[in-house]
Amino acid sequence: MRQFEIVIAGSATNISSVLKTMSQTRSWLTLIGAYDGNMRETIHGEDFQWTFRFLPGAAAPEHLLIALAESKTDFTNILATELQKDAAQVQIALNLVAGVDYHDYFGSFATALNLDVAIVRRAFGRIWLQDPESLSLAEGFVHGVREVIRD
Repeated sequence: MRQFEIVIAGSATNISSVLKTMSQTRSWLTLIGAYDGNMRETIHGEDFQWTFRFLPGAAAPEHLLIALAESKTDFTNILATELQKDAAQVQIALNLVAGVDYHDYFGSFATALNLDVAIVRRAFGRIWLQDPESLSLAEGFVHGVREVIRD
């Protein structure tokens, strides 16, 4: 039986620390670090004991999702449907977080709608995946992780 667990490390520094210091195990554990796409130029992994991958895109995922919210036609209605909220409420929340630092964007948006931030991120992600190019990028990332698991 295979089990998977995703652990939020909190920062690229924390991910790198684990990839460098955690001893190799036998086949019972495979550890894979996942960095934001904007870390491609910074992370090289020369002294890592474990493998790593980068999330799709050349920016932090929050930037990609915020750009989606700012550019996609009818985003408010699509997001309202995903969140099962009134479109007017969603528009007010989007207006509230306009210009907010990307680290705080989803938490502030979730608070404005009295939702858990995980629900909000999931909804934004589902909308992002509706774009064929985004879906292809996501599938490429998952394929890369599967290759590591199979080895």
